[in-house]
Amino acid sequence: MFKNLIVWQKAMEFAKLVYGLVKQLLAEERYALADQLRRAAASVPSNIAEGNGRAGNKDYAHFLAIARGSLYETITQIELAKELGYVGGDSRSRSTLDEIYSLAEEISRMFINSLAVMVFSFFVALILNQKFKGRALVRAIFFLPVILSSGVMLGLETNNQ
Repeated sequence: MFKNLIVWQKAMEFAKLVYGLVKQLLAEERYALADQLRRAAASVPSNIAEGNGRAGNKDYAHFLAIARGSLYETITQIELAKELGYVGGDSRSRSTLDEIYSLAEEISRMFINSLAVMVFSFFVALILNQKFKGRALVRAIFFLPVILSSGVMLGLETNNQ
């Protein structure tokens, strides 16, 4: 179940922090920028959940890519709000921003690692099914250590609490 995915749990935490930050925006920005921030932040865990509920790694990878895009969209909008002076002016806001940025980096790494696991699984399946021959096999084997060294499995771990 998607609720057990650590990446989903972190994305939920990220979305809640962004919602808290939105409350700190000036009144005139609560409708335009705030609405867009909330939508983008909520899209991150939503797409992880939807992708996890789909059949197959191809669909899951597609939704992880969408979630990653929403993560970057959220950070870009936060940067805009920060540069315009709407957030980050007090210590509470700066602390929240630090938490959001840190969590966004962690979630992004989890996406990359999850996709690496999927690519690794694909290569292994092809090798085991002898779809690679000659040079193609050498290239596939060359990329396996690269994939493995990326810290695989982080995004696929579960937290069964």
